[in-house]
Amino acid sequence: MDKLEKLIAAYCDGNISDQDSQELESILGSSAEARKKLIEYMNIDAGLKEIADAENDIIAFPKEKIQKKTSAWLYAAAALLVINLALLFQPTKTQPEMAEALVEKPQAETQIPDFNRNAIAQITRAVNTEFVDENSKTLNPGQLKLESGLLQIEFFSGATMVLEGPAEIELISAMEVAALSGKMHVKVPETAQGFIVDTGKMQVHDLGTEFAIDMNKPSPEVHVLDGEVEIHHDKKKLKTLLKSDSIAWNNSSESVKYIESREDFISYRQIGQVDNYNHQNRQQEWLSYLDELKSRDDLLLLYDFQQEEEWQRTLQNQAPFGKMEGAIIGAQWSEGRWQGKSALDFKSINARIRLNIPGEYTNMTMACWVRIDSFDRWLSSLLLTDGFKKGSLHWQLSDIGEMILGSKFSDQRNSSFDQVAYNVFSPQVIQLDDMGQWIHIAVVYDHENAKITHYLNGGAIHSEAIDQTQTIVLGNSEIGNWNHHRDNSKDIRSLNGRMDEFLIFSSALSSGEIKNIYAQGKP
Repeated sequence: MDKLEKLIAAYCDGNISDQDSQELESILGSSAEARKKLIEYMNIDAGLKEIADAENDIIAFPKEKIQKKTSAWLYAAAALLVINLALLFQPTKTQPEMAEALVEKPQAETQIPDFNRNAIAQITRAVNTEFVDENSKTLNPGQLKLESGLLQIEFFSGATMVLEGPAEIELISAMEVAALSGKMHVKVPETAQGFIVDTGKMQVHDLGTEFAIDMNKPSPEVHVLDGEVEIHHDKKKLKTLLKSDSIAWNNSSESVKYIESREDFISYRQIGQVDNYNHQNRQQEWLSYLDELKSRDDLLLLYDFQQEEEWQRTLQNQAPFGKMEGAIIGAQWSEGRWQGKSALDFKSINARIRLNIPGEYTNMTMACWVRIDSFDRWLSSLLLTDGFKKGSLHWQLSDIGEMILGSKFSDQRNSSFDQVAYNVFSPQVIQLDDMGQWIHIAVVYDHENAKITHYLNGGAIHSEAIDQTQTIVLGNSEIGNWNHHRDNSKDIRSLNGRMDEFLIFSSALSSGEIKNIYAQGKP
């Protein structure tokens, strides 16, 4: 294989370097024979397959980001191949339609979902909590104010803290926190020995133990429940406390005194019991809320994902609209967003829910609870219609954590994608830190105001005006997958994760209504 053949092979394989790309561009620019050889190297079989696929509707592929500047000669050679194939095989489509289907867009830059680079801890339990930025489970250095409820925080050092609201702390590092107010229980394993809780004038240095602090008292209290801790002041050690020792710090005299021991603190053991009890109440509250939803005339679809029988392989529409039974294929029953709640786990690339959504609609709102385990695919389906015809909506997630709603407003032939359809992207909002966590996502198609709005955990994160609107026609559709030919990996849109509750309304819900749906269903 000569130098030119190696360069062309590298280009066709998609792994050509910048230096080799420039060299190939130079050769192609000066040699017609080299350009001819490039065309010969293009995969004819792949071209024929794409020509066959051109008979289908245009696929709603998001626009991709360019990885590197590609030579105009390379594009020209690829275009020549398309034209030559079109003349040779003469499919029923016109040449412009074939060019739209065949000319491959530049390769997307390799990206992964973003993540919190400064995180030092993670929230692992929250019971009846209200606090600022409660959508985030990972915690950076900074203040955290808990208005009410119980919060369990696991530091990356291994220490575990349970806060009883109201309480306020400042996270300094994975090995240090400042206690500003409230009650807290701290468990420190060997891996986190040396963990510090600073109460202001007094610093509690843990030596591998379990202790509690009450900052609500006029004199901050420290109660050692197991092991031992050291009390420091002005960078000097004052005392060593052992199991059952309790002290109070006098800010005026800057001294400590022994006090009666207390055990009225919620530990990591007890918060689990409280959480389980809360889940039972949560289930009943949620079921009562669903009963309220069922009275709405605009509720088209309500899948509650409640498993009634072990062998259950269908989902019944709980909305008054009726019908729209969902056939469960491949997905397996699993635990939902709280104990006692069921969900469907989509792991296989064949897992899906098949349903038919009849009718024509002017507006639409879709909302669901999902737990993303991984972005294995370029796109992950939330709800996709079979094919992509006029009136279709395609709701999906990108592999870097964007929410996407694709819409087809025209079936006009001889048109590019942008002339007949569009995709509205949210920012990159689902991060690696969110994997394995339950999140609520929603999208509103607002015909009257000509806009699409994406929501995450009850809050609007992106709203975009649209130039074209259409009557929505869904018909045969799939949740968690896409019923489409699989000629390449981009056709596989299987969701990797769990789903628990799916709602469709025939109206454009307000921000307040979306927030309420999230609040009522929040685990």
